[in-house]
Amino acid sequence: MNASETLAAAGHIIEGRRSKHGAENSFSLIAKLWSSYLQEAMSLPGNITPTDVAQLMVLLKVARSVCGDYNPDNFVDQAGYSAWAADLMQDEVKKSAVAEAVRAQAEQQSMQEPMAFDPSKPPPRDNVTTGLKFLTGIKFDKGPTSGRWD
Repeated sequence: MNASETLAAAGHIIEGRRSKHGAENSFSLIAKLWSSYLQEAMSLPGNITPTDVAQLMVLLKVARSVCGDYNPDNFVDQAGYSAWAADLMQDEVKKSAVAEAVRAQAEQQSMQEPMAFDPSKPPPRDNVTTGLKFLTGIKFDKGPTSGRWD
């Protein structure tokens, strides 16, 4: 399919979906829904997450179900995106919990061992672990190999 054929096919699809999805009306409602969601999401630390994207897709389907003709697919898609968002959120919560545990361990370890930080000297360059120990104060007892890291 060449560029002209692609554009013609897209035009045919757009005309067919205009009444089915209430395109012009749904775009306006989608913009309002997404703006509200993103304003709330952006007040949280970090970037937009995959969960946010799934939630935005739910809102797109909500707008289409409100503005277009009745289409059961909108409700099936809403349920699917919502379930997907739940799975993604669960993964994000797990990652956050792991990150928090690592931070807590690093904080606890740094309290036990004072960092030997001298800002006038550059960090050691002999290996990555020594550099990490210099920057974080964490002592790496075992590495991915059989030897010990100090």
